[in-house]
Amino acid sequence: MTDDGTIELAPDGYIARGNGSMVFRHPTDPGTLLKIPVAARPERLRRRLSGVLRPSKRRFGGYREWFREYDEYIAAIRKAGALPGCLPAPRGFVQTTLGPAFAVEMIRDLTDGALALTVEAYLDAHDPHTLRPALDRFFEEVARLRIVFFDLRLYNLCVVRDGSGVPVRVVAIDSIGENTLLGVRKWSALSHRLWLRHARADFMRRV
Repeated sequence: MTDDGTIELAPDGYIARGNGSMVFRHPTDPGTLLKIPVAARPERLRRRLSGVLRPSKRRFGGYREWFREYDEYIAAIRKAGALPGCLPAPRGFVQTTLGPAFAVEMIRDLTDGALALTVEAYLDAHDPHTLRPALDRFFEEVARLRIVFFDLRLYNLCVVRDGSGVPVRVVAIDSIGENTLLGVRKWSALSHRLWLRHARADFMRRV
């Protein structure tokens, strides 16, 4: 950390790269990850026009992902009256040598405190049936709180295991929020129910 409190990060030190972000471990807080936007590509005409139609894109630019995650997390809190278990908790913003970063809870295994495996990595080494109860709880919470994702993939969810190695919680770590112009699934219970039915069936076919 520099004298002014800026967190020092190496450009090639990221541990993952998701939808528009590089993800780093926080150098002094083992329970926190730092998301930094990937440098934006030159915009083509179609992308510039989509920005005209999407106020959030014009306002937030490359930081729109952060806005979507906060928006979805706060909406889930309002519905639940508690912190949602299927989303990582936001932990604010910090300055790094690579630019501003969005700090989020690092999802860790209860077995050893290490970074939790993605569903994809878990299934490479374990029987899919051992994961079904935790996945069912995940989708039930998503349905109850009407949480929206724009890309439900095996590598976008993490598996938290208890001390004996049994999956107890599934958490979405990427693609949180709605990435459409009108955001219908956020506002319409019917639209969300139809979307989730299809998204859940499609996801479970890959498990």
